[in-house]
Amino acid sequence: MEFLNVYDLVNVIYDKVPHILKESYDEDVYPSIFNSDLNYGFTPVGTGLLGDINQRKTWFLLTREVPFYELHFLDFGLLLNLASSNLSEWTIDQVWYAGRTYNSLEELDAGYRANTIPKIKVERPTDAQFSSLRRRGKPVPEKPQRAPWPVEPEGKRYSVKQRLVEYLDWSFNFRMSSFTGPLLYDIRFRNETIAYEVSLGEISVFYSGSVPLPQVTNYVDSAEFVGLHSRALVPGGDCPDYATFVNLTFISSFQEELDLIDSAFCIFELNNGSPLRSYTSGDYGYEGMLDSSLTLRSALTIDNYDYIIDFIFHQNGVMETRFLSTGFILPSFLRESDRNYGFRLQEHIIGNVHHHLAQFKVDLDIQGTRNRLEALEFTSVESEDTKVQ
Repeated sequence: MEFLNVYDLVNVIYDKVPHILKESYDEDVYPSIFNSDLNYGFTPVGTGLLGDINQRKTWFLLTREVPFYELHFLDFGLLLNLASSNLSEWTIDQVWYAGRTYNSLEELDAGYRANTIPKIKVERPTDAQFSSLRRRGKPVPEKPQRAPWPVEPEGKRYSVKQRLVEYLDWSFNFRMSSFTGPLLYDIRFRNETIAYEVSLGEISVFYSGSVPLPQVTNYVDSAEFVGLHSRALVPGGDCPDYATFVNLTFISSFQEELDLIDSAFCIFELNNGSPLRSYTSGDYGYEGMLDSSLTLRSALTIDNYDYIIDFIFHQNGVMETRFLSTGFILPSFLRESDRNYGFRLQEHIIGNVHHHLAQFKVDLDIQGTRNRLEALEFTSVESEDTKVQ
């Protein structure tokens, strides 16, 4: 219901400024903004920026309808005021066009027709394949060669029984939280508890810029239920072919049937190619071994990013967490005022500086539950004893 009202609210573009979109971006909006060669995105404005928890506003921003349209934002948007519970009272508070804001579409149209405001003219791209998945460029190596491939000559050295994994001296249980993502419980090494819980707690992204899209884009992904964005891992792409793949089942309020995600986890052992220890003695010769580790991996697709979360267990009792972001960036239309906030990627496209933050919960139980963490900060201080004579 809400979206239908937003549809009616923004479709006034068709009535009031179709000529501006045609002349500025070579885009038609007939018969309506939603049945044209344009796409769109929403960027909510946080209540912290608005200074009033009762307010609800969002930027409605136009993009071109091409592969990965989020990479092709136009310099045009509407700030929608959606605060009222009476949908008929929703309004357009501001209009963004060519680097400036206007109080209404009427004000923009009047200035445009009178030639008293800055105008922009951007040709429609004839080839937007740079943002597609089509492979381009010269292949490397030129003659196809397969990459090195690991093997398990005597079978797997780990076992998976429902949600319990046992690997050499390690054991742990795992699951996927619909709210926060992957969790590990009862992590043990040589049957001694290392941690009661190690889990992903939150993912957030903060953008920077001087134009509406990056200026107000601050994502806290748990609001979208991180675990529900789990996706199937692809053998040979996301995980080795020989990995063990584990399916995932959710009970979701969004649908009546169970939500089944195939291959939501993968588990595999890998030779890391680096020595776990190595030493050569003139008296006793060489002693050493390569490091092998077990990885539990999951992937979350949240909007334009895929996040890869690894929990890694080494033979020497070291546990490691690794968080990788892949996918594609969320850029904005390049304005001169934004050059201090990013880097030009293509004509009219800037990659804005942004910061990813992943927060993990670690409940340590080493040698019992009475554990504390202390951080020491070292600073250099000049003294008479350290001065060079």
